[in-house]
Amino acid sequence: MWRVLDLREKANHPFYFPLEPGQGRRSPLDVIRQALLKDGTPTAYALGAMANDGSFSHPMLRGEVDSVLNPKVNVWTPSFDDPEIPFPVAEPDPITAVQVTRDQIKEDWVFEKQRGVMDERIIGIAPMKEVRGEDGELRGHAPLFRLYDPELQHVLANAEKFNPRNDGGRTTVDQWLESRRFSSFLVTESNARDRRIREHAQGLDALLEGEAMKERRFPFEHGLWNC
Repeated sequence: MWRVLDLREKANHPFYFPLEPGQGRRSPLDVIRQALLKDGTPTAYALGAMANDGSFSHPMLRGEVDSVLNPKVNVWTPSFDDPEIPFPVAEPDPITAVQVTRDQIKEDWVFEKQRGVMDERIIGIAPMKEVRGEDGELRGHAPLFRLYDPELQHVLANAEKFNPRNDGGRTTVDQWLESRRFSSFLVTESNARDRRIREHAQGLDALLEGEAMKERRFPFEHGLWNC
């Protein structure tokens, strides 16, 4: 099962803010960036040719991760010999927390017979950056890479988030995820054709289809008690 978190929603602000480091807190993207590029852990996994590989079987090298998080753009600079003839100079253009406004989550739904509940377990997370056209208009969102949650947990467990109920009692991003306090919508579930909702539904219809996926879970869960 795949779901998307819109980080601009109030319920998801712990995974978005602060945009600038301060008061001992950093955005989850900054925490992940340092872990990947400086600490070398966890491992980032490539998206695959169709950007839908969720197997976590293609690890990326640190240099590849750096090129994703710190892409370069050509800046036209006047030539010393002739200022009227500019030439391109590659300048770094790091991706910031402001640009990453969505997260894609892969999870498994597992029925635990002892507790009699359908448990939703996060398997992986993929930060998604905004894709804008030359006119500056938003065209969509694209995942940067995938992170395997068991490898990522120790990183997010050290990432403090603001606690609106008790400023002195800070919690972590990992606790926030595990307690499932976020808001999200489903984008796909396992199917024979490996199709996503957006391939046959858009806008409100896509959201309704995601809700229908949730509703189909309950009869299945209750039916297991009759097995």
